[in-house]
Amino acid sequence: MVLWRTLVEIKLRETWNDRIRFNRSGLLIILLELVTLISIFVGMRVFLNDVGYGLKSEGDLVALAALTLPITFGNGYLLAERMLFGFKARVDRLIVRHPQEIIKATVVTAYLANLRPTLQTPTLMALALARVWFPHWHLELLVLYFLIPLIGTGLALLVLLVVKRFFLRLSGLLLIVTPFLQIAGLAVALWLGTTLVKGKRVKVWAFLNLPELIWWIPILLVVGGVILYMGLKSAALWEKAFLEQEERGTGRFGKKQTEFILKLLSVFRLPAPTQAVILKEWLFLWRNPLTTIRILALLILSLLPLINSWLGAMVNSLSPLITTFAIWYFCFGELIATAYQAEGRRVGLLWLAAIAPGQLATGKFLAYLPLIFFAGVTAGLMNGVIGLKGHAALLSIVFSIIGTTVGLALSLVPAGLTMNKVDYAGSSLTDMAMEQVPLTFYSLLSAVMMGGILVAFYFIVSLTPWPEAVLGAAVAGILGMAMTGLFLKRRYSL
Repeated sequence: MVLWRTLVEIKLRETWNDRIRFNRSGLLIILLELVTLISIFVGMRVFLNDVGYGLKSEGDLVALAALTLPITFGNGYLLAERMLFGFKARVDRLIVRHPQEIIKATVVTAYLANLRPTLQTPTLMALALARVWFPHWHLELLVLYFLIPLIGTGLALLVLLVVKRFFLRLSGLLLIVTPFLQIAGLAVALWLGTTLVKGKRVKVWAFLNLPELIWWIPILLVVGGVILYMGLKSAALWEKAFLEQEERGTGRFGKKQTEFILKLLSVFRLPAPTQAVILKEWLFLWRNPLTTIRILALLILSLLPLINSWLGAMVNSLSPLITTFAIWYFCFGELIATAYQAEGRRVGLLWLAAIAPGQLATGKFLAYLPLIFFAGVTAGLMNGVIGLKGHAALLSIVFSIIGTTVGLALSLVPAGLTMNKVDYAGSSLTDMAMEQVPLTFYSLLSAVMMGGILVAFYFIVSLTPWPEAVLGAAVAGILGMAMTGLFLKRRYSL
């Protein structure tokens, strides 16, 4: 029978073949890692030359390095989800005698992936600061570089197994939260690094008066060892959860619902190929449990400020457009970014149906267009929290719909470059959930671009008379759809 070392070798060889040997996209990832290293050590050194010796405690460096934990936790969770509950997990279970071997292989593979410099940005920033202010703690921080990702990976595995076995309904929500957890950890690290470069202390850290750096290594070693031990001993949880997943079915539209959608689309007199794309997209979205979770999450987040006075006061201090865009982006940003990523083998259906790239782009845009009305609902609720009425409230709702429409049209441009790049071979709940998680460079770019567009639209509306803003938004949306069709021609192949 296969041991965990062999499984790790198989996973690494798959990655090599997919990213380097038969696909040059891995070279971009390597280039990004090198740019990250150079930017941190060279860039921060330049800033530090003007500051001098302003930092008084090495504890601040531990606070910065600790922000690596949410980043590696999020990445480890997504990798473990795919390896333990994806389609290939069936093959792994057949060739391995003991489930614990698969758990060990998953931990090692995810840990090696978490050692990438881009995921270790907070610790690398702490190392760059230590070179100037605390060179005698350089070795200890280097130990943390390898220790913190180990804890993040082990914790991600343990949380995944517990959630899949006992709290399955939270599984889809965690798939939404973990990418944003990574972004939040990186954002806080950049803010904290900028603060420390100026020679300022972290007030919370100074108030807590926690142990110095030398004491953190044995503490983290013990914590990491306990977490890994518990994770490795939870192999039985994984096997039970995996078998239950195999027995569980997926949601599907019935015949009457499908006929209703076809009648609804025929009212708009759309071309038949466009209707086919919309129907296909809605059917695949409906069968995915993560779609329902996203809609429920938006409704809950939109209603919370009405229920909680503290949240209501926070929303009241902001523009309703900012809050609306933030909630809508959190719930649907990833969904739009993966609109083309999830095609995989389905591209053959599009070829057989003789659907042109332009028709596919139009159908995709119209299929996701109903999401903008959720932005209108959220804007209406935010207006109620703030007490906005009349003409101003109506403009807020209209701008929220226009802004999300522009964001949808333009973010689908880089998303179209992910066409035929990711292949989903399974139909398990995990495989379907991963269809809505950005996995390629262009889908991540699409998600980031969506957020940037929404922020830019807010400032444009605030600084520009609204007729000009609406006209510019309409032009940008049309250009976005046209560019998506052009890009699809390069990826539209079997």
